[in-house]
Amino acid sequence: LRDTKDPGSKAVSSALESSLLLGMQVFDFADVKNDRCTTGLASKKVRVKLTSCQDGQFTCSDGSCVGMRQRCDQLVHCRDASDEQDCGLLGLEGSYNRKVPPIISINATSFSPAVVDISI
Repeated sequence: LRDTKDPGSKAVSSALESSLLLGMQVFDFADVKNDRCTTGLASKKVRVKLTSCQDGQFTCSDGSCVGMRQRCDQLVHCRDASDEQDCGLLGLEGSYNRKVPPIISINATSFSPAVVDISI
């Protein structure tokens, strides 16, 4: 990838051309001048995930797309199983009231209980 304002600056990836750089790729920013993203880091190599997925879709590490509802549902949908990686449990604050449902804002003065789908 080259900087259009500074053709001498470029980030390099060893990704296969057939990947179209979609999904999780490692870019080397060593030849990027004044790079604010890697300043102070030990390495100029950065993992970047590029996507062509639509809203409501999760980008698998290989660049394919699955529905966001399929993310962390304990079933593998991505060919690389990345939809089931880094799934954590919801942590609740000590002051959270379990007897009061979450709410959503309808307008500046009106709220409604949020609809929550749960599957076990």
